[in-house]
Amino acid sequence: MVFMVLMATATACGETAESGVNGFDPEPLIWEACGDTECATLIVPMDHAVPGGPVIEVAVALMRAVAEPRIGVLVMNPGGPGGSGIEMLKWMGPAMADPDFLGRFDLVGFDPRGSGASTTVSCVDDFDDEIMVLGPETGLQEVVADAEDLVADCLERSGDLAHHVGTNAVARDIDVLRRAMGEEQISYLGYSYGTRLGAVYAALFGDRVRAMVLDGPVDPAERVSRPSRIQADGFEASWSAFAAACDAEPDCPLGVVGGAEQAFADAVAAVTASPVPAGDRQVTHGEFYLGVAAALYSPETWPILREGLAEVVVSGSAVILQDLGDMLLGRRDDGS
Repeated sequence: MVFMVLMATATACGETAESGVNGFDPEPLIWEACGDTECATLIVPMDHAVPGGPVIEVAVALMRAVAEPRIGVLVMNPGGPGGSGIEMLKWMGPAMADPDFLGRFDLVGFDPRGSGASTTVSCVDDFDDEIMVLGPETGLQEVVADAEDLVADCLERSGDLAHHVGTNAVARDIDVLRRAMGEEQISYLGYSYGTRLGAVYAALFGDRVRAMVLDGPVDPAERVSRPSRIQADGFEASWSAFAAACDAEPDCPLGVVGGAEQAFADAVAAVTASPVPAGDRQVTHGEFYLGVAAALYSPETWPILREGLAEVVVSGSAVILQDLGDMLLGRRDDGS
């Protein structure tokens, strides 16, 4: 991955902290114990251009600094868009909080407006995510029609909020968060789309940024299709590395079915022929690929992918891959 570090300063196109939030005065956060973290609710304007209008909630989680001297606040975003910063903190926070690593920061994650534990955009609750992946027989007109139907449903269910969940609004939420925590500046760590969010925040509030790390930066000048092709190449490379690692290990569960490539081919054939049971749900062709892709993001999830493919080929079940796909989409138990 490409790492980009920004030591940001105020820029001519940036806004001051006050003008950037149009004078909205946030209430101090009230932190409560929340498992291994502390949780709070940040109140922000639904429309930052109308600070006296309706408000929404942004869910926030905190791991306090464990070493001195404390540097400040490090806000994290995993990408998405819509990825849960709270879940990111729960997953990565304990390792990051090492005194010799980032333990001198208060680590902060949040669920961006419209998603997760924050005030959410409401869309149809459908466990089948076939629209997310193009099948071999899927035509462009069918994809566009399905997308238009989905957007229309989201707009109808979500009302005005659906018009105020863009990157600029989330960046302004971050600055409200900074003020609510009483910080003059923040540090920021963003992955994937989270790099775009960080770049927008720096453009709006350059003097409020102590430092940024943007991992896997998204080029805002590129068409959306360009990074999609690059990501596809990345998945292919990750799969090749996964398959080679699995085939080199005697205890890899895919060895009994001819190795990783053969297991994948057999699993694809199974889900293409008909949906594969996953508890009281079914995994379709598209959902299968979502599950595989979710596990290819990191070698840490490769063992889960091994078990998931073996489950499909040997047992005719796809619970593991369904869970992986749900994790990638941030889908909750109720399907939302």
